[in-house]
Amino acid sequence: MGLSCSSMLAKFRDKTHKIQPRNVIIGRRDLNSIWYPKNLIRNQKYNFITFIPLVLFHQFRFFLNLYFLVMAFTQFIPSLRIGPFYTYWAPLAFVLFISMLREAYDDIKRVHRDKELNSRLYTLLTENGRKKVVPSSKLQVSDVIIIEKNQRIPADVVLLQTSDKSGEYREELMRVVKYNFKHLF
Repeated sequence: MGLSCSSMLAKFRDKTHKIQPRNVIIGRRDLNSIWYPKNLIRNQKYNFITFIPLVLFHQFRFFLNLYFLVMAFTQFIPSLRIGPFYTYWAPLAFVLFISMLREAYDDIKRVHRDKELNSRLYTLLTENGRKKVVPSSKLQVSDVIIIEKNQRIPADVVLLQTSDKSGEYREELMRVVKYNFKHLF
């Protein structure tokens, strides 16, 4: 997996959010004292530094690619040399080059999909009751958002209210929410 600066710094962050119960004050992100991870989607496999080593590692895990690499290296030993170098190295280089192009194309597509998902806009209710439109990457733990019909849910959410007319699960859900968050309301 590719490493980003934020993922490397996360190793040194406070891990109390993983071992202690979460006491979150809804709608007041400034009062939450524990650090929580960002609401970002990152599906890319490589970054600029790790691309070539990781692609080569994944390619040489396949037996045939490893076999042809060993055969190409045996051509450096004069007693084992059968023919010219290019008859062994050219096919291997061609296969590796095509594999790298395919992996780069797939990873670029992943980056574009991640940017699209991270930039989708959602309506955030602020402390003073105003509505503010923010991208999903800027959402934090304890934010109250409005999710419209057929809109993708950007993170783990607790449903506080629904406009569904059937109301089949609404009463049960609201009872659970009020019980769990009665100290917050």
